[in-house]
Amino acid sequence: MQNKISTALTQIVKSSGYEIWTERVGSVTHPVVLLTSGAAAHARFWTDLFCGILNKNGYGVIRYDHRDVGLTTGPDFLDRPYTIADLAHDAAAILNCFGISQAHVVGHSMGGIVTQLFASMYPERTLSMTCICCGPAAATASTDIPLTPEEKTTLAETYSINDTNKPTENFEESLPGFMRMWKRWNGTLPLDEDLVYAFTKEMYTRSAQKNLIKPHPHMRAVRLGLDTMEERRGLLQKISVPTLVIQGEEDYLLVPRRGGIALAHELPQAKLELIPGMGHMFFNRECQEMLGRLIVDFLDMQK
Repeated sequence: MQNKISTALTQIVKSSGYEIWTERVGSVTHPVVLLTSGAAAHARFWTDLFCGILNKNGYGVIRYDHRDVGLTTGPDFLDRPYTIADLAHDAAAILNCFGISQAHVVGHSMGGIVTQLFASMYPERTLSMTCICCGPAAATASTDIPLTPEEKTTLAETYSINDTNKPTENFEESLPGFMRMWKRWNGTLPLDEDLVYAFTKEMYTRSAQKNLIKPHPHMRAVRLGLDTMEERRGLLQKISVPTLVIQGEEDYLLVPRRGGIALAHELPQAKLELIPGMGHMFFNRECQEMLGRLIVDFLDMQK
């Protein structure tokens, strides 16, 4: 079971026609860490355990549901398509609603791309940036490195497992497929199955969306945004804030050379932490505790 958080304030934030579900956790007097989830992942990807580590070390936390995830509601993507840059503007709207001028921003996977965009578009509001299992938001030479035969095999095995996951609208029926996929994405660390169960069940029970059985709008938003947006040009050169890059050495979804290693290569000020055994996800309590301590140590250095 997750450790329960006692001090939490939920609030709906309006942004471009969307009503974004947010939760502020911890003391309102502490510096704020804005946690941004990956594609199709709801706010509680950031567990009470993880948030509690930040809280106990003097940091408030805001976690939230992206557009088309969890309890956030708004227009249908097909009627009003958006780009990943719009998700970065949502992050700014959240800070505005809480009256927060500056924050430490932390993002996982697609959330790390959102975080990079936020840091480039709102440098004056970004105290620091942490990207977890995420590559550069901009096309770079380091992301054009050809895959090795071993990396090709690794990705092929991952895609094969992903393809066998065909969720329906029934949670219990869909759970085995998700469990196989999460185990693969978790690297070689032990899978804490109760964490995975809780996260996956909330995809069904804590959701105003019906995006489980079709390509998720976030993937379309990423493609649309990174292919066309002006902000992509010179994006990484606009980021000068202290940066922590965390990458699992056993990331079988985004191989490390295309992920955190490539991002750290493009950001000379970045500190790179390679985590043995960790995959793309971290459904493992010891890993979450270790990541929480790493981030706290990094944030403490910015004081």
